[in-house]
Amino acid sequence: MSGQGTLAAFRRSLIQRWGGVSAPGWGGLEWSDWQPLDRSQIKAFAPHGPGVYRIRETGGTCLSYLGQTSRSLRTRLGTLRSELAREGGPFADPHVAAAYFWLLLTRDGKSFEFSCASLPGDKRHLRGHEDLLLWLHRVQTGRSTPINYARFYPGFRAPTPTWIGAKAKGRRGRKTEPLSADELASVISDKQAPLLWTDGPIAEAPWWSGSVAADEALTSLPQAPGVYGLFDPALGDFLYFGESDLIRKRVAQHLKTFRHIEGLSIFYKKGRSPFSKNCRYEWECDLLGNHYFNHRSPPEWQYRKHG
Repeated sequence: MSGQGTLAAFRRSLIQRWGGVSAPGWGGLEWSDWQPLDRSQIKAFAPHGPGVYRIRETGGTCLSYLGQTSRSLRTRLGTLRSELAREGGPFADPHVAAAYFWLLLTRDGKSFEFSCASLPGDKRHLRGHEDLLLWLHRVQTGRSTPINYARFYPGFRAPTPTWIGAKAKGRRGRKTEPLSADELASVISDKQAPLLWTDGPIAEAPWWSGSVAADEALTSLPQAPGVYGLFDPALGDFLYFGESDLIRKRVAQHLKTFRHIEGLSIFYKKGRSPFSKNCRYEWECDLLGNHYFNHRSPPEWQYRKHG
């Protein structure tokens, strides 16, 4: 069976198993019914506790955004809803997606629905499950959720946090604003094919550009944008996946921590130019979501502090 045929068969098996991306059992979770994104419905249907949540335009079939919280779903969704009423638009905090939703609401007249699922676990597994769901969305629909991957409303500049630096000594942040004509002309709107893989270990995927031993990384890895994975042969698995605008430079930083691992190798995938950070984030999530699907856990060193 061809690669496309394998992917199509895998997509059908996922739909048979869990339904589409808006289904109540999607991803093997117990999602709440879809409800309008307003305060009363959030209070009634979003639990106090950790979990994941999904948002779509009212009546839509694909998702607009996926998120997770290790604290309270009710608080997280309530914060997002409150920020949509902020005069002049939200900052990038306390909810990073609020400004994009605010522009859809105020400029395009969109309305939104939410659905959430309780998911006990530590922050690593919550983030891993978020990666899984984002990957599943790309597999099943052939497209990304538009408000994830650090993407922003076309033609506008993303806001900053409320304060740049410490509040006592820093400066006030910036809300969203239209890009100038010169800025619009320089915007990169690239698209990259997803790194979707369903047949065997990720290390055997055909789309890797190559792999090198750790001892050769500083001379053999490209100074190019893309994604990479650190593979431990004793473990038989990847320790970490990452993205960078300069693969060799970023891996050099990791090797300060991981060089002691015997037989460590680095797999990498270069992107075609132009290659935005948004597409690098998509590729990174493809790797992480696939890993979580196969192992039910993130790579050993993912979401941990290291070099």
